[in-house]
Amino acid sequence: MTTPSIKTPDGLRVHTEGLVWSATYSFGPGIARSLIVRSGDELIVVSPSCKTPDALLDEVARLGPVGALVAPNGVHHLGLPEWSKRFPHADLYADPKTAKRIGKKHRDLKMFSPLKELSERAANGIAIHDISEHMKFPDLFLSVDTPAGTTFFFNDLFSNLPALPAFLPIKLAYKFTGSGPGLKLNRFFLMVSGSDKQEIKRQMRDALDAKPPSEVIFGHGNPVVGNECAGVRAALDD
Repeated sequence: MTTPSIKTPDGLRVHTEGLVWSATYSFGPGIARSLIVRSGDELIVVSPSCKTPDALLDEVARLGPVGALVAPNGVHHLGLPEWSKRFPHADLYADPKTAKRIGKKHRDLKMFSPLKELSERAANGIAIHDISEHMKFPDLFLSVDTPAGTTFFFNDLFSNLPALPAFLPIKLAYKFTGSGPGLKLNRFFLMVSGSDKQEIKRQMRDALDAKPPSEVIFGHGNPVVGNECAGVRAALDD
């Protein structure tokens, strides 16, 4: 059952019991969200949080072994060192452009494997939507089949912010590109990432049409469930 309102004492948010969790974290100018997904007998963690409390890391460890740490783009990297230290057997995944960028910032990390290998490793029902070939500054989205339907995770391509970011440069950029507040396609990110916007929007439309979501989780902002999910698909037609 999808229960986005339930939080554990240590801070994990339970989206689908035993299958999908998330945790919010501060990265300085804003708040972001990590995604944790069970894949067979291991866990995949997308956008590992930074300055993570030990209690939360311990809670994740109790869920099962962490097999994969995923950097969805070149700015969601701050938590990789601490998660790699806590889960040293976890493999790192990113597209090559993202891996190169992060490698310059964290030279002690192990080598990244390509997202294609993560797609092959992931359990049935988990889809890694790698759209990096259509972006100079890549990103990804992910879908997970659950008993209640399909859960989607959009890292920076969408957001559902209750208010504009407090950091003034980003606040102005979001305001003038219509990227927030509320459930919005992140036009600012698509602009600065050098994206083939129409192709990326087509791929997102195709994925959402193939498996209409029962829940959508965002890298920035509040999840939506049920009928509210239709707003994600509608935003691609604006």
